[in-house]
Amino acid sequence: MADIIKTWPAFMERRKVRAIFSSKWAMFYFTLGKGKPKQIVEHLWFTHQDEILGKFPVREIVCNVGQLPKLRSLENRRRWKRR
Repeated sequence: MADIIKTWPAFMERRKVRAIFSSKWAMFYFTLGKGKPKQIVEHLWFTHQDEILGKFPVREIVCNVGQLPKLRSLENRRRWKRR
């Protein structure tokens, strides 16, 4: 099995990143690029400013053909804006 590492935007404050990922009610979607991974992915690790903050178990990997919600920023915008 394989794991994937994703980096959270460095411009965000560490405490805000921790608050987002410690939420028990949220469902997270991440982009992985084109196609499915060649191996089964067990965990997705997330990092922020060169530090590993935690990991998620991967429940499912799907190719998005329009069935998933559009990704938005925390301010509910379609495009991410650096501060």
